[in-house]
Amino acid sequence: MVPDQGTLTQLMIMLRILQGEERPAAISREVGITLQGVQYNIRQLEKRGLLDQNGHVTKDGFSFVETYLTNLRDFVASNLSRLDTVNTWEAIADDDFSKNEKAQLYMMDGYLHARKADGHYSGIAVWDAPRDSIVGIGQVKEKIDVNIGDVLIFVVPVSPSFNESQPFREEVAKAISEKRILAVSGEHAYHLVRSSGHVPRIEFASLEGSFEAASRGLRVLLVISSRRFHFALSLIKEMETRYPEINLQIKYL
Repeated sequence: MVPDQGTLTQLMIMLRILQGEERPAAISREVGITLQGVQYNIRQLEKRGLLDQNGHVTKDGFSFVETYLTNLRDFVASNLSRLDTVNTWEAIADDDFSKNEKAQLYMMDGYLHARKADGHYSGIAVWDAPRDSIVGIGQVKEKIDVNIGDVLIFVVPVSPSFNESQPFREEVAKAISEKRILAVSGEHAYHLVRSSGHVPRIEFASLEGSFEAASRGLRVLLVISSRRFHFALSLIKEMETRYPEINLQIKYL
């Protein structure tokens, strides 16, 4: 059972109280209703015995919160499962597929692939697809294993003398030997990488692309100038928040 809007509002108020917030004004800002609305709901919760006269959650209040959170969890889980069932995933076909044929999904080089499956399978082909084309996979019934990659950032100085830097070339070569793909941010980084004999795989929206590539299982080296890095710090923080599972290393050359 999903609570109605009024009950959901009261649930959110009680959760803030359980987290230690007792100031109605602060609860008002966090829940997104007026101060008068918070005060009205607190009075209603007291009348129902879910809060005591001091504004603390009672035993019945704990039971109320637990019940509705459990119901919400079950509601979300069942609907996410239903969405996964009806969604169609696009994958690169490693074999010729006929519609309704079983497929096994796996990640390779940052992309989702599908191969035929005799026994254990991940989903069902939605349409006919020849090998090396795109096949739609529906009724996906399991999570796809992905070995999360990482992001290494080289911050390089903006200096003419650095353009022919042998240590830079050696550092890039070492990173490539670790099977990293190359990303560049800006003209200076692009020039350095190309003059070192390498072609970057990611050139634009490089920070976002580097973290997405890592989330797909790739290891990434991003080269950026010290000038551009200064302006990218806030975006780096945002990416770390969005992708907390990805390890980030920063190295100043």
